[in-house]
Amino acid sequence: MDHDQLFKDLLTTFFAEFLELFFPKMAAELDRPLIQADDTYSLALFDVPILSFQFQAIQLNRLNWRDFLKKPNPVASALMAKMKIEPEDRPRAKLECLRMMLTLKYDPARSGLISQFMDSYLKLTPAETIVYTEAAEVLSPSEKEIAMTFTNEWTEKGGRETGLRIVMRLLRKRFGELPEQITSRLNELPGDRLSELAEALLDFQTLNDAQVWLSNQTV
Repeated sequence: MDHDQLFKDLLTTFFAEFLELFFPKMAAELDRPLIQADDTYSLALFDVPILSFQFQAIQLNRLNWRDFLKKPNPVASALMAKMKIEPEDRPRAKLECLRMMLTLKYDPARSGLISQFMDSYLKLTPAETIVYTEAAEVLSPSEKEIAMTFTNEWTEKGGRETGLRIVMRLLRKRFGELPEQITSRLNELPGDRLSELAEALLDFQTLNDAQVWLSNQTV
């Protein structure tokens, strides 16, 4: 992965928002029509060239991701993935990054860039994906659909066994111990059907809903 290019794409696309997030005073002076300004600066003394510059460092891993939750800014939703996150907060942090991105309602290209950034720098383990998916139950139906893309990616990348563990854990979490009829049927499902079930089960109200869904599947 070209990490430098990913950061460049993010800052090029959301440069104004980047300034608003970290340098609000500078952003207030920004000319939004983006009229081209001089790209050179020189300072000389008695015909002797002199150059002096100063910069501010932003050390993401020293910033707490929770401090940026209430900042409706696309750069924040992406860069939170690189900030200081306690191990137990990783699933929640990814979900909150996603929710922030959804509220901004950007076009698919910009939303895709933010999603790529989040997925690149806040990769969840299978166990964390289970927690993430359970937390996604509080989302609206449209938000759930997008949130579940991350679970589907795990079942694809992690293989069928990962998907099976996630689905069985989620079903047990909601409905208790599973009858043999359901566990046997789950063991027969291919990986793509497990991905579909991981998304569908968020709308199940009873264990019977899972049985009906499974009975409608052909192996």
